[in-house]
Amino acid sequence: MRKRMVTIGVVLLIIGIAFLASGVIGLRGSTSTIKVFNQPGHGEYVSSEILLNSSSSIIVRSPPSVGGLVPALDINLVN
Repeated sequence: MRKRMVTIGVVLLIIGIAFLASGVIGLRGSTSTIKVFNQPGHGEYVSSEILLNSSSSIIVRSPPSVGGLVPALDINLVN
């Protein structure tokens, strides 16, 4: 009985690791990073065009202490 429980636990652990790996691969495949910005004016930064649909989100990281996740439907609130 104990050996069977250990086997089931190991199988569930392997399945969990597989789900985690596929999630990370899927997230990295759908994530694009924009690192080039122009500064036409003080406090204004311009990058290449970002294409979003209604279920997309954008992550803002700059500086690292100030950032957040903005849903595509609220992108008009970001300047």
